[in-house]
Amino acid sequence: MKTRVLLLLALTAIVFASAVDAQTPSEPLRTWTSDDGAFTVEAEFIDLRRSTIRLRKADGNTITVPLAKLSETDRQFVRERQSEMQKDRVQNRDRRQPAQNASPLVRRNVASLNALLEPVRQKYGVPALAAAVVQGNQLIAVGAVGLRQMDSDEPVTIEDKFHHGSISKPMTSMLLGMLVDRGKLRWNTTVAQAFPDLIDRIRPEYANVTLEHFLLHRSGLPSDRRQSPELNAAISGLRGDILDQRKKMVEIVLQQPPVGSIGEKHVYANFGYCVAAAMAEAATGESWEDMMSEMVFAPLNMETAGFGPPSDPDKIDQPRGHIGVGVEMKPARPTADNAPCMGPSSRVHCSVIDLALFGHLHLQYGPTTAKFVSRPTFVRLHTDPLKQNYGLGWTVSDPDWVPGELHWHTGTNGMNYSGLYVVPARNMVVVVSTNAKSSEACTEVRDLILRR
Repeated sequence: MKTRVLLLLALTAIVFASAVDAQTPSEPLRTWTSDDGAFTVEAEFIDLRRSTIRLRKADGNTITVPLAKLSETDRQFVRERQSEMQKDRVQNRDRRQPAQNASPLVRRNVASLNALLEPVRQKYGVPALAAAVVQGNQLIAVGAVGLRQMDSDEPVTIEDKFHHGSISKPMTSMLLGMLVDRGKLRWNTTVAQAFPDLIDRIRPEYANVTLEHFLLHRSGLPSDRRQSPELNAAISGLRGDILDQRKKMVEIVLQQPPVGSIGEKHVYANFGYCVAAAMAEAATGESWEDMMSEMVFAPLNMETAGFGPPSDPDKIDQPRGHIGVGVEMKPARPTADNAPCMGPSSRVHCSVIDLALFGHLHLQYGPTTAKFVSRPTFVRLHTDPLKQNYGLGWTVSDPDWVPGELHWHTGTNGMNYSGLYVVPARNMVVVVSTNAKSSEACTEVRDLILRR
């Protein structure tokens, strides 16, 4: 009964007059039904904003409804329609002239890295290789060589979207830092506080694990770089609304026996970042994908950023991942990737330029960075308090071939590979990506740039 009342309030009490946007084509009216079937309304779909949809009734009034309160049929309709609308927006954006000064990076006299990249690409036999270098506020060099798919004739471009795997983690940690700054979360928020309704369905050892424990990889979760078949099947089989998927993932993951007590040792666990993101979702009611898009990608003008495989399944319009090495290499399925609920740990894609733009934000704390996180949060993200060579989403090391510290992360979904390297002492960011699992190719390009 409570659910029905809440939904009725959402559909009727939050009604307000809305002038029809003359530039927005009218959508057909359809019947929308609540998840319990207790309420229906005739209205046209306007858009999805974060985790809430806007509907326009026949009388012209607009209502807002939490997506999670609608039937699965309606939620699927929204996902499909939103995807179509996003494609339309991308096509319209591509027809527009680039906005002036949209990025904080200056792009004058940008050198080409193609001559450096091509010999490395051939040496390791990868289909494509791309890189970007930022010095201060200047994009000083960029390049992209090779093919989007090894058996195609589609060349890569500097604007192409590469899959960056675990480089999603420093993005997630920054988003969570933003939410801490805004009072939505605390670094010491516990699993029990975030998910009181799950306590009876998870192992008690995880109840007091905090947000920061997950980000430091000290939650007690086992390493999941190679998941058991049972765990992989359970996670891959999740369906429905992404908020529901991720919460179910929390329940599944936190039933695993811990490998140590809370904070005892550093064990790299992708699922830790997914649980941390689910804690943010529980606190805000918004999906990690929506928050990342609206709070990080949009303000940074990372227009190529998105989630999952970047290529259209039916056409080779972006780099596609490859499996195997050498003569055994072949294109992966265009839809192959980590499960959607694992987005916070490993599903971001974007161009190497946009990834360098994100890296630039982390060179030093200045006016641009201050728009996203406070100075204490920035320092916390980039500090290795336990001397484990890992801060909150960033590997922190001190190699003898660069001055000062190197803050970095690499990422792969087994079909692509990327590296993001931030060198504060040199005021430099380097990004390298390939559409095959070749750490060797990316590392050699990194060294050719940073070791000279």
